Amino acid sequence: MNIKIYKCNKCGNLLLNIKDSNSVTCCQEKMEELEVHEEKTSHTPLYYKQDKKVFVSIDHEMTVEHHIEAIIIKSEKELLIHYLEEDDDPEIILGYEQNMSIYSLCNKHGLYKTMVE
Repeated sequence: MNIKIYKCNKCGNLLLNIKDSNSVTCCQEKMEELEVHEEKTSHTPLYYKQDKKVFVSIDHEMTVEHHIEAIIIKSEKELLIHYLEEDDDPEIILGYEQNMSIYSLCNKHGLYKTMVE
């Protein structure tokens, strides 16, 4: 399952698209597809595995002006979106599956990804 994540430049709405559609609109304008950054930065999700669980965290500030909006987990058959607010800790614990992708969405710098090995 491939995913594309779009953001409206007017209202900030997010859309996760699991179909191969390139025509996504919001506020009567075409939505921008977010580019996935795979380089390691403070935005990159960190994880460790223990007892069939994956502990995910992002070492990132959480202020109104600059925060992680969501942690998105993609596996072969599931898609999980963990929404965050600026006073939340950017972390989540979930069951381990092979070939998981973990995304973090920063309100200023976009989408970052790491693969669970």
